[in-house]
Amino acid sequence: MRGTARSLPDYYAFLGLPRNASEEEIRRRYRELARVYHPDVNPDKAKAHEQFLLLNEAYRTLTDPLKRMSYDLALARAERLRQQEVSLERSSRRPKVEALLVEAEARFFRREFEEAISLCQQALRLDSRNAAIYALLGDIYTELEKLEDAVVMYTYAVQYKPESQLFAQKLQQVLDLEKARKEAAERKAARQRQRRVPSPALQRRPWVWSLTIVGLAIVTVLWAKQPAESLWWGQIPPRLLGAGAVVGLGLGLLLRRWRFLGPFESEFLFSGVPTPHGGVLPIGALLSVVALLSFYLAILFYGLIAFMEEHTSASILKVFACAFLLLGLFSLLWLPLWKWIVLFGGNLLFNALVLGWLLGEVGMKPWE
Repeated sequence: MRGTARSLPDYYAFLGLPRNASEEEIRRRYRELARVYHPDVNPDKAKAHEQFLLLNEAYRTLTDPLKRMSYDLALARAERLRQQEVSLERSSRRPKVEALLVEAEARFFRREFEEAISLCQQALRLDSRNAAIYALLGDIYTELEKLEDAVVMYTYAVQYKPESQLFAQKLQQVLDLEKARKEAAERKAARQRQRRVPSPALQRRPWVWSLTIVGLAIVTVLWAKQPAESLWWGQIPPRLLGAGAVVGLGLGLLLRRWRFLGPFESEFLFSGVPTPHGGVLPIGALLSVVALLSFYLAILFYGLIAFMEEHTSASILKVFACAFLLLGLFSLLWLPLWKWIVLFGGNLLFNALVLGWLLGEVGMKPWE
């Protein structure tokens, strides 16, 4: 069936004439091409012979009114058959394309961007004119801040589905965003050109205040190691709690400033639980409250949240790891109290690290 649809040659296309060409136009075109395809004037005589035979066949068919009428009907029938074949092929691909698109959207909303892009590429190989796939790729590249790629994808989406107001609005939005970013970059470059080159002392400033915080933490620990006049619950010196708070706060601040931890809002306050009053209580706030009661219960609580969300924050895992390291350090420094420190020290250290993480955001850009 496929071979039949493709076996009928298109004489009009071969002659370079429209289908309503007159008999005189056909004759004139035949004389022109006869000089071009004649075997006597072509070095490749075998190919020229084939073209010359096809030219004569087209001429005999199109200059005979009855043959031409039959040929036009056969050509129209072959084209309809070819269109049916294409339609059937597309319809057989559509379920697979839809499945790939649904899975790609799920990956996108889970922020698994590389996997989503791969699925979209597979879908486009099956249906290269699917506007929804291009729009999803535009969404992904916008999230990745690849605005130029996003513009290209949204443009394809609008091209293949011009009636969609949503695609047009997304294209305009990303164009405006790209324009604003370029203007901001130009203003920043202009300001940098106006500033003088910073001195080496200013360039060393991050190291200076980092060493200051480390020094303060060491001094606090040494101060806490001094004999205490009073003890809580008969065993725990109050200075130990102060040292834990200062060390945890300083370490959390340093980790954020040196970008070992990601942005606080997107990493710690990544989602929330609806409240009866219509608000949302951030998961990070719940995690801190649970950590005040029990550090180890907070670990189990976060494991449950990560399992339900199908997403883990690398920064929160790093905070847990740092809390464990500080527990080990304080246990070694206050060896007689190591059981108390291991059992309850994480409650204070975790929240001190989180507070330092939040303070480290001061002066930083949201995406840093």
